[in-house]
Amino acid sequence: MISRAPVTRVVFCKDGEEVSSQIGSEEEVDYNYVHPVSRGSTGNYSCRYEIKDSDNRVTRSQLSPAQHLSITGKRGDQHDKCNCPCNGRERIQMQIAQ
Repeated sequence: MISRAPVTRVVFCKDGEEVSSQIGSEEEVDYNYVHPVSRGSTGNYSCRYEIKDSDNRVTRSQLSPAQHLSITGKRGDQHDKCNCPCNGRERIQMQIAQ
């Protein structure tokens, strides 16, 4: 059975651990995780969503397939932000914003 309940929370993970979350919205389909990038940002990023039903029970999706982000370069190189979108199909893509 497919739920029509709106996503109540989107969770972004690095190496399987939660690093950020956002409150879900009926109007939103895509969610983004933007953060400063450093060498410590190297890791496997994924996301999941949560749905809360009318009885206040939370159902969590499985984590999306992880995408590996590798930060290389010399100290002082310009790597500003990582934009990690997550949508209802549980895909995550990595881009380094320039």
